[in-house]
Amino acid sequence: MQGHLVDMVQTEVKGLLQSALEVALSVIKANPTVLEGLGAYLEGRKIMAKSLLRLECV
Repeated sequence: MQGHLVDMVQTEVKGLLQSALEVALSVIKANPTVLEGLGAYLEGRKIMAKSLLRLECV
């Protein structure tokens, strides 16, 4: 019984995540400037994360 409930929850969560992904992709495709801004933001985060890792290794 409990295994069935877990399966139902997993299926529901998977469906919600898939829907969220589809919405996010449609927003990004409809707004190329959003994609450019997101790319710049993520690149900045990546550089910051690398810098923090270097500091932790010292």
